[in-house]
Amino acid sequence: MGEPLKEEEKGYKIRFSRLHFYETAAGGLVFIYKAKNEDFTTPLGDFYVVSYDDGANELVWAADTTVFSAISLAEREWNRIYRRSPTKNDNPFSEVKKYIKSGI
Repeated sequence: MGEPLKEEEKGYKIRFSRLHFYETAAGGLVFIYKAKNEDFTTPLGDFYVVSYDDGANELVWAADTTVFSAISLAEREWNRIYRRSPTKNDNPFSEVKKYIKSGI
């Protein structure tokens, strides 16, 4: 019988930098961060993280390999969670997606 797999702990060097932020109609902020791999031995490539700050908390909503795909994932997740909420009708990621599509 083989040896059981052992979980390895390894630290990686990844630098996060804020690329953009957008103020939404509801007064919140959508932030876009780039995560850059600075350790070429890691299995991760560069990726983008999208978060939303409602004035009380900043929460990460999605991460993906392009800005547009990360925003799209965040938009879908917001719709999934708040689709029946009367107080969270406006999707902040939909607003930002319009800016990104137009190249702003």
